[in-house]
Amino acid sequence: MQDLKTAIVVEKMIAPGGGDRFLDSIARIYPNADIFTPVFNRKRYEEAGWEYEWFSRVIPFFPKIFQRSAAKIDNKGRSRQLSRWIYNILAPYSYEFLDLRKYNFVISLSARFAKSIITLPETFHLNIYLTPGRYEWDNNKTLHTHKRKLGSIRALISDLAASRFRVWDRLSAIRPDMNLAISNYVAAKVRKYYEINSQVIYPPISESWLDLPGPDSSEAPTANSKNGYFLCVSRLYDYKRIDWAIKAAHQLDQHLIVVGTGPEKSYLENLAGDSGRIEFTGFISDEKLAALYRDAKCLIFPGEEDFGYVPLEAMSQGCPVIAFHKGGAAETVIPGKTGLLFKNFDDLIEKMRKFDNLQFEKKLIRKRAGDFRLKDFKHAMMKLTADYLKSH
Repeated sequence: MQDLKTAIVVEKMIAPGGGDRFLDSIARIYPNADIFTPVFNRKRYEEAGWEYEWFSRVIPFFPKIFQRSAAKIDNKGRSRQLSRWIYNILAPYSYEFLDLRKYNFVISLSARFAKSIITLPETFHLNIYLTPGRYEWDNNKTLHTHKRKLGSIRALISDLAASRFRVWDRLSAIRPDMNLAISNYVAAKVRKYYEINSQVIYPPISESWLDLPGPDSSEAPTANSKNGYFLCVSRLYDYKRIDWAIKAAHQLDQHLIVVGTGPEKSYLENLAGDSGRIEFTGFISDEKLAALYRDAKCLIFPGEEDFGYVPLEAMSQGCPVIAFHKGGAAETVIPGKTGLLFKNFDDLIEKMRKFDNLQFEKKLIRKRAGDFRLKDFKHAMMKLTADYLKSH
């Protein structure tokens, strides 16, 4: 494996998130790999306090004339809509035109387009599904969003474009030599949408989170203080359902802190109102976030996520989690021991209402986060690669 010339291909990098945490793990395992992405808004990462050594290895391959426009995808107004249209039209072709002939080992981290790269017959293409295309395959009519109006011209155009994309996407799914998935939840979707089996390999949590000072292991189980606060940490997109947490906090008159930013920020701030019980911090450093985790009564994780790094980060600091019962969080949160799972909005309110009367052992919560270590993930990746190369 020493003579492998490695490339890593990822989706657009326009704002820090869980996919970037996973990329960090992959980049550390393959320290000499070139990293290709269509768009890289490095300034946005630096503003959020994210700075990795491997940033110097990132190669944006989207046409330069569109780099500035595409980097605005998360901004407000018409420029955001135009940028999304440009990206959605050009991205599939740009991945297919990416020249990877000098590499004999290529890893794609695919949430939409990355798996569609074309490699030489002798190149080992390992694809890791972060998710199939969410808006095209997960039927965005079911999303709890304030914006979608069924039957509108815009919605009709979006649905027709999604239908066309699904044809291309299914065909491109046969290109990798091996497929992995980051959770059983994702593996089930890959099997349903593409009729492809994928082995599950859970992403690791960064060692920096496990090394951060946590609660004293000698602490007794703590009853969550009624004077504490609930916490949400997320990019602010509609499918993340942060609006559920805000509405629940309003109904229960609870203090809620929301960490993160995104296109839904203005809507969520208006929803929060001016009661003073709901705070928005924007992006903050990991050190500040760790302190919020340690002092929170619990993390609320309301979205149906494909894996979810945030619950593991919270648990690494002894913070229990109230998470939606579907998705990756349901595979990492242990009900009654490291947190609770809820089924719908009313159930979320009920779980939050009862939370002050429950007790969780912080040492056990931190131990659960430790089940997802980088060294174990690295060992699994190396074994998979070696076994494949040996058999081919």
